[in-house]
Amino acid sequence: GGVSLGCLSVSLVETSLDSCASAGHLYASFTLGRALAGLRCGALPFERLVAGTQMRKAAALLLRAADGGLAPAWLDLYRICSDYRNSVSNLLMARFCLEKAAQMGMPEAERRLGALELREATQIEEMERAVALLFSAARKDDALARTMVQSLVLPVGGSEDVAQAAIRDVHRTAPMLAMR
Repeated sequence: GGVSLGCLSVSLVETSLDSCASAGHLYASFTLGRALAGLRCGALPFERLVAGTQMRKAAALLLRAADGGLAPAWLDLYRICSDYRNSVSNLLMARFCLEKAAQMGMPEAERRLGALELREATQIEEMERAVALLFSAARKDDALARTMVQSLVLPVGGSEDVAQAAIRDVHRTAPMLAMR
């Protein structure tokens, strides 16, 4: 199953999407950008929408869509910019796109950025920021983030009530320590 475009030719579909994208339609930019990057567009394989991949044009269209507020476009840009095999490979740009997607609340981006920052962290504040990103993604039902967060928790014996009371006591004199 899936969506059919009937007898519309690929060139007609690509030309139509390009025309709409050129007119400023964000979803056309997003769809054409994904297709030109070789990514599926919903139920349609990219080959049904475009004649072939064009990574530079794909990146430009996805950037337009992302800048227009379509958060998934930032994540797609991250994917194509982080792939060293692409002509648009750029690790700094990939990181920027991942940060933008995470700022927009995308769980996958929060998880990926949290894992990356946790791996790079050299100070407690950096680790806390990374763990906060992982927690945020886990709260949004990202199963991988939940697994990662659970791997960070060490089993501790004793009563939960006693632990909470101790945290409240510490919070009165050292709130930042209690938060940790």
